[in-house]
Amino acid sequence: MSAPNSDGLNNRFNSYQNGSPPGQTFADQQTGVLSDTVKTHYQAEASANAVMTQLATQRQQLQGANDNVHDMRQATEETRQNLQDLRSKYQQKKNKLYRLIAFMALLDLAFSSESSNVTAASSAGAEDPLSKDGSTSRCMLNYGRDHSFRTTSILYENVMTAKAPRLL
Repeated sequence: MSAPNSDGLNNRFNSYQNGSPPGQTFADQQTGVLSDTVKTHYQAEASANAVMTQLATQRQQLQGANDNVHDMRQATEETRQNLQDLRSKYQQKKNKLYRLIAFMALLDLAFSSESSNVTAASSAGAEDPLSKDGSTSRCMLNYGRDHSFRTTSILYENVMTAKAPRLL
């Protein structure tokens, strides 16, 4: 067994203080340690500056991305408003067509009842107030009724078969 103050234990404690190469003084050793410390400090400062530069670049990129997102949200809101306006205009035009169809249908009914009155009056021998022989007004009323009916039918079919544009 070895003694408590054997060479192995003393080696562990003496390695830091007595590890200097022969021929160097304490001042030379401390100068070397100090120069290593300054060198490490400059390297750490250079690394910190590089990290700061990278962080500043990333911050600018994030701010640019934030600005882009803000612009996109504004564009989306404007588009949503435009789509609402288009939907409203489409509905107004559709309602206008429905009113036009109803008006044409009323005209058709009015002309058909007037035409039947003129036909009944001319068959009864009454004189047509619009023409001397009665044929011109009857022909015009029949044309008006048929034309009105066809126009109303076409308008109704166009409105009923038209599909609304798909809006959000």
